[in-house]
Amino acid sequence: EQYAVPRMLRKCTRKPKIDKESVKKFYTKYAEEVPPADHSAGPDGVAGEHFLRLCEDLGIDPATDVAALALASACKASEMGVFRRREFICGCAALEVDTLEDLRAKVLQLRTDVLSGKTLPEVYSYTFGVAVEPPSKVLHL
Repeated sequence: EQYAVPRMLRKCTRKPKIDKESVKKFYTKYAEEVPPADHSAGPDGVAGEHFLRLCEDLGIDPATDVAALALASACKASEMGVFRRREFICGCAALEVDTLEDLRAKVLQLRTDVLSGKTLPEVYSYTFGVAVEPPSKVLHL
């Protein structure tokens, strides 16, 4: 199976500081077919039960832990509870992680950064943008 990991890494960052094979293995451990596909070869994303398993393995509760929102924001996920192939790989490159253990350690930092206010505006803006249904500019209560 061929995955477009190396090409995506070049598009995400100039000099990735992660191991391409490790991030490929990390991605395929949780990946599944998610319609619509953004790539013709291989699983397209991490969603549903696979997403919940990833969160569990990271030690975060996606329903209550701000780290889940911070991670989604860092990956620039286009929808809640789903990491598309490009989002997952580029997110790993941006966070400089290529294994579950590395991401678990980074999640602690993401949580601390939000709770201290360091990244709260960015995470809030991201979350609001994902939660608003187009073409709305306000969130319905």
